[in-house]
Amino acid sequence: MVLFIISLGVTLITPRILSGGKGSREVAFLQGFLHTLRRASTLAIAKGKVVTFSIEPGQRTYGIEGEKSVPIPLEVEIRGEGGERLGRRFAIYFMPDGSATGAELTIRYGDRTWDLMVNPLLATVSLREVK
Repeated sequence: MVLFIISLGVTLITPRILSGGKGSREVAFLQGFLHTLRRASTLAIAKGKVVTFSIEPGQRTYGIEGEKSVPIPLEVEIRGEGGERLGRRFAIYFMPDGSATGAELTIRYGDRTWDLMVNPLLATVSLREVK
């Protein structure tokens, strides 16, 4: 019974996400971006070492150092404060004690804008749409 409910949910939700509509592409990008940030925090604690999340503007990619980078769509513009700048690269360091260097990012995708914050004390990631 549980398997049926899960598969029914996937069947109903997946077409909306993959329909190619403008909103679904925005949501998919943001979910992937947030997931990668949160995973960097979790990896730092689990591995007991500093994990680096970086954005490479020249290559239009983001990701966790040592892993395959994820492309940033051409419609996306990301601006950041805090974090570390290494040349053109923007990095956020997640520490094994559960803290981070912290950062504030503004993500613009088409005509929509979001503010993303990485809390330096707790390494939590929050996102809110700017109206």
